[in-house]
Amino acid sequence: MRVRRFAFNLLAGASLVVMLALAIVWASQVLPLGFRVRFDWTLIDSHDRVIELEPSSNMLMLVDSRIYPRSLSTAQANAILANQRKSPFHITWIGLKWTDEPSFEWHPTGVTLYGTARVYLVPFGLLVFVFAILPAGRWLPSLVRWTRRHFTVPAGHCRKCGYDLRASPDVCPECGTPCNPQPLTT
Repeated sequence: MRVRRFAFNLLAGASLVVMLALAIVWASQVLPLGFRVRFDWTLIDSHDRVIELEPSSNMLMLVDSRIYPRSLSTAQANAILANQRKSPFHITWIGLKWTDEPSFEWHPTGVTLYGTARVYLVPFGLLVFVFAILPAGRWLPSLVRWTRRHFTVPAGHCRKCGYDLRASPDVCPECGTPCNPQPLTT
């Protein structure tokens, strides 16, 4: 039981650190370019596939590049580009976006298609929310209990200073606050 609780606390702490890092990167995206938190991580780099992760305005961008060089005619390349422009982004209901982008190199004799890159855009707000669920579920109930225990004024005490009013229920002798004000009658 203690090992499970320790593991849960460790996982919640790691989730909290990731959430705070994402929130800092997200907040820095509104700053001028020189002050933004920038990173470009290459997660996988093989001879036929490259996966990169980097921030882009208010989105986190994951680029999955497939590399397969082949020669095309100019007409084939223009057809691929025309098809690309028809529906550049596919958007889901939670704000995730993705698109397939071809990578060309134009030559006087023809075109070389190096591959395609599927770009996934995930809103920072969604990531911060997802990584905040576990820490909130772990520590929010105990924070609420602690707050209620320490900041709730017990019955029969002054709401302003907390003085015990059993001896004088009308006015607090400590601060002078009326405790049971009578309704005004006209």
